[in-house]
Amino acid sequence: MGIIGTDPIGSAEDELTLAALIQHIKPREAVAVALYYGIRCQPLNFVELGGLFGVSTERARQIVIRGVEKMQRKMRDFDNASGVDTFPIRRIPEWAKSLTD
Repeated sequence: MGIIGTDPIGSAEDELTLAALIQHIKPREAVAVALYYGIRCQPLNFVELGGLFGVSTERARQIVIRGVEKMQRKMRDFDNASGVDTFPIRRIPEWAKSLTD
């Protein structure tokens, strides 16, 4: 599998994790990530996302990757914080792990 995984969100817990993390990224990135992974809709590929946003396929891929990387950093920030852990879910979903391999 390449830099971006193609597995849809697998469980309600994964969707809750995404919902909590997606609040920490820009709206355009949030929409792109949600559409790519099919959150409450049919998943779109990068060609379809590019057409929707009026950008190239490569740019659509970059937007999704940037959003996911920001969400992963935010989760690590919560995990590495000293003292109280305020993040409700403490694991990176399986679908997100494949994005930066």
